[in-house]
Amino acid sequence: MWNVWDKPSNPDSLQVLGSVQPGHDVDDEGDGDIIRVTGLPQPGKRTIEIDTDEPDPRRKLIVDEHMDVYPRTYIIQQYGYHANEVSLSFDDGPDPKWTPKILDILRDRA
Repeated sequence: MWNVWDKPSNPDSLQVLGSVQPGHDVDDEGDGDIIRVTGLPQPGKRTIEIDTDEPDPRRKLIVDEHMDVYPRTYIIQQYGYHANEVSLSFDDGPDPKWTPKILDILRDRA
């Protein structure tokens, strides 16, 4: 919006208003410590109706607007929640020497 408000007489102002950029928030769904990105940000699209009866061509008065496509932010799916359980993850490569040892320790302590 600031692009338009800073330069209201710019001929491209109405076209700029037609694109609605997504915000910086994240839509998180589900429960758990494991996350997966299931949706990427997408811009929205707005249709604007101009007052065609305005005699001054420099004054483009908006009389109506309609959101054709709503902008979408990141969508994060959370999963893996199990009551009274703990999730453990580690990043070891896998390493042919250390991965079997770590897995043996985890198995023995479970």
